[in-house]
Amino acid sequence: MSESYDYLFQIALLGLDDIKVQNVIFGMTNSLVEEASMTSIGISFGVKSVEMPDFLVRFQVSNISNRIRFANMRENYLSHKQGAIIIIAQNNISEFHSLLSEVLNYSGSVPVELVLCCGVAFSKKLKLKTEEMQEDGLDLDIDIIFHPHDIYDKLARDIIEYYKHNNPKIKLNVLVSDNFFPNNQLSEFELDSSIGTFLDLLAEKITIWKSFNQGLAFQSCSARQSDSKPEGSIVSNQKVTLTELLKSMNLKTDSEYKFALVRNKIGLFKVSLSDEKVLFIPKKCFKCKYRRGECYRSLCIIPKNIGWSNLGLSKRHLSIISKIYFIKENMFHLDSTTGSENILTQIKNKKETCPGKKVNAKFKIKKIFYELDDFKNKIIDKKILKRNIKNGLHQLRFYIHQLRIKINQYSLNPIKYLRLILDKLRDKLFQINYIQSSDHEGSFSSLRDEMLAELRRLKDLIEEN
Repeated sequence: MSESYDYLFQIALLGLDDIKVQNVIFGMTNSLVEEASMTSIGISFGVKSVEMPDFLVRFQVSNISNRIRFANMRENYLSHKQGAIIIIAQNNISEFHSLLSEVLNYSGSVPVELVLCCGVAFSKKLKLKTEEMQEDGLDLDIDIIFHPHDIYDKLARDIIEYYKHNNPKIKLNVLVSDNFFPNNQLSEFELDSSIGTFLDLLAEKITIWKSFNQGLAFQSCSARQSDSKPEGSIVSNQKVTLTELLKSMNLKTDSEYKFALVRNKIGLFKVSLSDEKVLFIPKKCFKCKYRRGECYRSLCIIPKNIGWSNLGLSKRHLSIISKIYFIKENMFHLDSTTGSENILTQIKNKKETCPGKKVNAKFKIKKIFYELDDFKNKIIDKKILKRNIKNGLHQLRFYIHQLRIKINQYSLNPIKYLRLILDKLRDKLFQINYIQSSDHEGSFSSLRDEMLAELRRLKDLIEEN
């Protein structure tokens, strides 16, 4: 990406997503993000360098999806483009009209290379019909090409010529290959009618292009000196909000719009929309009522913003959207984080330290502690004490018994866990002194004494170990 160049142009690649030739043409670029971005956000980015006899041209290519769900994004993606390649096929020849209209509306009357993919029979009919219309005054540049690779060379030469003379045009390139359309399904009449309609509409668009003079200057093509260096990504003044991108990626946010929620088969990723943190909750923790902060430590994901900077996002939003895309497209295996655990290792550690992990002794102990903690809160309630004094004492003995079983089962030193339980439970129990009830004073005092006796048994257990 560091090679020098003479001219830099931002261009759009448009067509139907299922046209094979479009994939071939974009495949000639050096892709800046994963191809999956085409289906997830409706655009993918690439760079193509073309070496001419006297200069080197670099194209920054935005491959834009035509899918309906991305319709609201195409205006942003087409803004400030300095040229376009529109690809159509003989079986959807009428589609070019709407694509040209989008270019005119959102980019202006920029140079356009219209690539018509067709078979030999179709091209012969088209040539004859074009010659007839040219005799009647049709001003149309038309070239026959035989390989998709030719289009970048032609665009490099034509776009500079167009801008030098401040005369952007639509040029028709006919890509002839029976590999794409070996059989002609139209009758002679249908073929003549289809080609005639196409050329009439094209002539209309050419007239509009000529009249829609924006006074484009050659400087607008971002000409650079031969020793200039690119900044590593596509640059423009487009403005796309983070909300629009999330919507186009079919992502939801939490109710407070603090996190973008990305779910997959291993769990839930919560990407903060304010501080770029990425929180991970294992799938088995979704209904875990003992979930604690261990699930919420942020994953270390290094953002990769290349290819996104032309969307006009802030640096923080660039980081956020790149992390979301990284997670959504499940690109963890590509992570090469150094100096800390890679993402797959981080995820594995989070899953193993989840409170819901059945075989993890540490969190089994903590789970019992959480139940004790919940019971301590209830024991302060007068009504509960009034109804369930004996039951409350029985529960405490049961949890102590469970603790002793877990300690023996996992051969653990209980001091680390039980001392914390001892301190917190003792503090809660002493709050019974502040319960004022003349009717049940004796019951409260008796319960307190019995429970403190249980705590002394815990203390003895700790000292024995």
